Amino acid sequence: MSREQANTFKKFRDADDAMGNLGWASKMAKNAVCQAPEAPDDIEGTFGFTEAERVLWVLMRIPRRYSDIETCGVLPAEKVRGILRGLVAADVLDMRDSADAKNLLPLEINRAKKSVKGVAPTRPPSKRKAINERVFRPDIGLSGEGAPEGPPPPTHQGTTTQPAPAAVDFGASVKTPPPTPTGERGPLDAKTWSIKKRILEAHEKLARQNHYAFLGVRTDAALPDIRKAYVELARDYHPDVIAGTELADDEDTKERLAALFKRLQEANKVLSDATSRMDYDAKLKSGASTAPTEGKKVRRPAEARVMAKKGDTFFTRKDYANAEKHFRTAVSLDEEDPLLLTKLAWCIYLNPDRKEAERIADAQKRLKELVFQHKHGDAAYKLGLIARNQGDEREATKQMRDCLRLDPRHAEARQEKRLREMRERKRQDDAPAAKSDKGGLFGRFKK
Repeated sequence: MSREQANTFKKFRDADDAMGNLGWASKMAKNAVCQAPEAPDDIEGTFGFTEAERVLWVLMRIPRRYSDIETCGVLPAEKVRGILRGLVAADVLDMRDSADAKNLLPLEINRAKKSVKGVAPTRPPSKRKAINERVFRPDIGLSGEGAPEGPPPPTHQGTTTQPAPAAVDFGASVKTPPPTPTGERGPLDAKTWSIKKRILEAHEKLARQNHYAFLGVRTDAALPDIRKAYVELARDYHPDVIAGTELADDEDTKERLAALFKRLQEANKVLSDATSRMDYDAKLKSGASTAPTEGKKVRRPAEARVMAKKGDTFFTRKDYANAEKHFRTAVSLDEEDPLLLTKLAWCIYLNPDRKEAERIADAQKRLKELVFQHKHGDAAYKLGLIARNQGDEREATKQMRDCLRLDPRHAEARQEKRLREMRERKRQDDAPAAKSDKGGLFGRFKK
């Protein structure tokens, strides 16, 4: 399979189809991509990756926004489009929700380039420790017992020792600043600690705040005020805030910051639209939950079709466990597509890894809901097949008829109908002559 995947990748990568790639990229702009778990282990060699393509592959070990990969600067955008299109076509890249994507920082691109070249990442030696050891803390006028002691100021040969600065009495109002959290790379500086503290405090209150409280505006705030609050908070909660600081490698802080920025975008989206804001205000007044995760999910049919295609591949190989997993993912991306729901139900019925009674009951329940709610003919056909396998031919015939009533063009159901009619004609032709004799008492009565 890896050889077929490699040929598919190379066909799209090397094709001179700039317009096709551009159209495909426009559909992918709001998605995220990530290495698929089933991608071959030797993909770099099998696919014949160049050094730049290996860098792109390394960057996609975790979910990344498609637009970030396209514009990361490793290769021209038009070249990246063909490469990513080929990787998706070869089924080695998974589609993800853009909300799951991690921001791509320049530091990570440089690190990926070094890892591809085999250069171990190095960090400049920290001078913080050496500086701290040389700090001289002069007497600030706290005389008597308990006065702070410290090393004398450093002296240098050939230079005159400078006198200690004049004592300054700050009084009893002097407060010791809170200790700075420390990490593997030494204590954080005051600015970095201030950023981290702001993120931690905001994230702690996140679950208890509605959109208005989160933005810091009144419930009757005008649209310009909401927009202004959004812009101000975006400066504090944008993922690039920690870029270039020691927090850039702090996964906990990065996740908290990403959650804050996601909530900020959602609050702005809800409150900036008059209709959605009215619905949100109604929920607040009624006391209903306004948690960001609640509400109708956004349909993502394009990604759902990609996952369903992968599920079809596993289904054809009779690998029903993996097929069911991909169909479930497809349904989670688009819960309103009856075709995807039918595929999942039928895969559940055929999956031998589950107990027979459990899978039959689950599949029948799903298919009956599809017939009742979506009027989906193929679901009725699948119910007929299940009934026939259980020996209930009457129920099977009924479901086949329901299938044709809902979908008169259903090919399999039409074939079933023809076979049933042929069997019925044959049965009549083979019936005893006495039963077909119309010269008896019943025949004379009819005349």
